[in-house]
Amino acid sequence: MSMTKVISLTVLANGRVIDGKSLLFDANLYVSDGEQIVAALQYFNQDNRKFPLVGKYEVVATIAKMPPKIEINDSLVLEDTEYDAIGDIIMLHSVEIDDPKQRPLIEIIGKAENVLKKDAEFDVNAEQYIRLLGGKGILPVHALIPDSAKYKTKRDGSSSKPVPNQNSSLELSGFITRVIPREGDPEERVDRFCVAVEGVTFLGWSSGSNVLPEGSTQVRTQTGKRKKVFNFDTNQPSEIIQSCDDESSKESPNKRQKGSKDSEVTEQVDESSGSNGGRPRRHGSGAKR
Repeated sequence: MSMTKVISLTVLANGRVIDGKSLLFDANLYVSDGEQIVAALQYFNQDNRKFPLVGKYEVVATIAKMPPKIEINDSLVLEDTEYDAIGDIIMLHSVEIDDPKQRPLIEIIGKAENVLKKDAEFDVNAEQYIRLLGGKGILPVHALIPDSAKYKTKRDGSSSKPVPNQNSSLELSGFITRVIPREGDPEERVDRFCVAVEGVTFLGWSSGSNVLPEGSTQVRTQTGKRKKVFNFDTNQPSEIIQSCDDESSKESPNKRQKGSKDSEVTEQVDESSGSNGGRPRRHGSGAKR
């Protein structure tokens, strides 16, 4: 049994139709000052909702680590040099909020590996079905149970933190605090997501392993380029989004859909083609974290 689910204030941008009612968004999730998770999130637009070029939403989604490359169609390819994660939006609703710096809450069911009892740390490689993958992906997590007054010291001097046993199944909830990049990778593609654990439920023992073929759990801050669409420090869309909006305002009115706003997603995509006509733009000057 395995699951990953994130609940987060999320900036969604560049919504484009990829198949029928399925939209693909560039999603930014704040994790710490100067650092954010960049995800490719798919949403099945059952009710034909209209979306602005960039907006803030409360999102519930299933996620996994972005694989090296995914070919969505002949003109759209996603790569792990642009995205940290990939997933499916279960629910979303727009919000108006002045401070978008809120860390995502994640809920995970999986098996505890590489358990360090003394340090209250362990890894989880949770499997999750992702529609864009047409199968399961893996979310590699390095979990840390932080010191807290809610964990009392036992009479024998040991901690009461709920540290799991090696290979035991568990459900955990916590906040994503950083992205751990691969050691020695100049592109700084993601290795693991670091989670500060808030709660643990023990489910029993597990057999087998979802060990990833590569990676290090060294904790470093990721600073490489990613598909950032929002600046959490200024609470404004990034320069690339602003330039796209400026360009769209220069289009002929005949190219815009009547009765809708300039920034609505229906004006950004050609629904008859099922794609955005090309690969999403990469970062400009704001690419570095």
